[in-house]
Amino acid sequence: MTDAEDRYSASCDLVLIELGHETCDWLTEPVAQWLTDTVPRSVMVEFDRYIEVGDLDQTKQRVDKINAASDETGGFVGMYL
Repeated sequence: MTDAEDRYSASCDLVLIELGHETCDWLTEPVAQWLTDTVPRSVMVEFDRYIEVGDLDQTKQRVDKINAASDETGGFVGMYL
């Protein structure tokens, strides 16, 4: 989920986060849990970077154009829709 302006991640709802296998014999349960807890935040940081490099304003203009076309045709856009 993003903020109301689609500029930043607001939350991240991941279904399953699991450690497939360990490569470090010293990895304890608290460390494994910490890694699990950091995954959603890491995903949000990377998604924020994705948003930042994209052209959000151009996308919003494209959506506004599609919505205007839909409104002009009574809510239908596309072939026979």
